[in-house]
Amino acid sequence: MTRRTAVLPALVTALAMAPGIAQTPAGEAPAGKGDTAAADQDPAAAAQARAKKVTAAIRKWLDSEHNDEELLDATVEVLLDHDAGLGPVGKRLAKLAADDLSPHAKGTRQLATHTALGFLQRESSRGIVFAGQYSPLAPMMPFVGDLYLDWLLDTPDWYPSTHRVVLVPALRDLIPTAPEPTVVEAVVKIVENEAIEPQNLRRALSCMLYQWGQKRFIQPELDRLMRASVEGDAGARVQTMLQIADLHYELRNYKSAAATHRTLQRVADGKVQLKPVDWYFAACNHALCGQIEHGMAALKRAVELQSSPDVDSSHKVERVVWETDPDIKVLRQQPGFAALLERALKHSPEKPRGRR
Repeated sequence: MTRRTAVLPALVTALAMAPGIAQTPAGEAPAGKGDTAAADQDPAAAAQARAKKVTAAIRKWLDSEHNDEELLDATVEVLLDHDAGLGPVGKRLAKLAADDLSPHAKGTRQLATHTALGFLQRESSRGIVFAGQYSPLAPMMPFVGDLYLDWLLDTPDWYPSTHRVVLVPALRDLIPTAPEPTVVEAVVKIVENEAIEPQNLRRALSCMLYQWGQKRFIQPELDRLMRASVEGDAGARVQTMLQIADLHYELRNYKSAAATHRTLQRVADGKVQLKPVDWYFAACNHALCGQIEHGMAALKRAVELQSSPDVDSSHKVERVVWETDPDIKVLRQQPGFAALLERALKHSPEKPRGRR
C-alpha cells in the first residue's frame, strides 16, 4: 500500500519563497491532471495542443532576460501541466556543454532547476510516497539527479534541512544504482551521524544505501526480525512477519515482501485473523512484482473482510486508497476488479489514515 506521509508545510512554504516556483496547493492532484471535456473527446489533440504550448512557453522564456519571476513561474506551470515539458527541457539540457555559460545555457539551467523544484513541491504536497513517483523526471537526468543530490549533501539556505527526507524517494527513483563512491560515502556519513541527523532521514537514506548495495545499516534489523519470526505463538510470529514484509516493501524488495505474506498467511490460517489492510498490502506486493493471480486473490480476501460488520473500521482500507493507490495499478486492469472495487467502496472509511 502506498506510504502516506504528512504534508510538510515548512517545505511548501520554503519552496514558495524560492523564486519562480509554480504552486500546486497541498493535497491536490498534479497540475493538468484533471479530466477535461476536450481531453476526453480527443486526447491526441489535447496532447498536441499542450506540446505547442510548451514549445512557445520555453521559447518565450529563453528569449527573455531571464529576470522575470512571474514569467518563470508561468513557464514552469506550463511545463508541469501533464508533465508535458519535462522531455523538451531534458532535450535542451542534453545539448548543453558543461562549460557553456552563454545566456541561453544559463536560462535553460535556470528553467530546469525551477521545474525540478516545482515537481518536488507538487509531489511532496500530495502526502503519499510510492516507487516511480519521480520517474517522470528521467528525461532531465542527470541534471535533476545531481541537483537533488546537491540539495541533500550541500543543502542551500532556503531549503529546510529537516525536510531533506523528501528528496530521498526522488533519488531512489532517479538513481536506482550506486553513484560514484564519493557520493555514497557522503550519504553514509549522514546515516552514521546519529548525534545530529534526524532519525527519519537516516532511516530513509539507509534504505537507499541498501538499494545501492550498501546493506550494513538495514541488514541487522532484517536479521533480527527473521530470527524473531520463528519464535513465540502464531500471533507473535504473524506480527513479526508483517514487520518483515513492511521492511521489504520499504526496501523495494517486492518479491520478498510477497513471499513473506504468503508465509504469514499459512501461519495465520485458522489461528490468527488477518485484517483487511494485511491482505490489501499483500495484494500490493504481489502486483508490484507481477504476480497478478496472487494479487487478485489477496485483494478478494481483503474485500471479503472489508465487508464484514465484525471488522473494526480502523482495520479497513480507506476509500481513497482503493480508488487511487498506484501500487495496484496493474490489478485495476484485470477482469473482476471493478466488481471488487464496487463491493469494497460500500464498506470503506472515507478519512485517509496510515498504512497500518
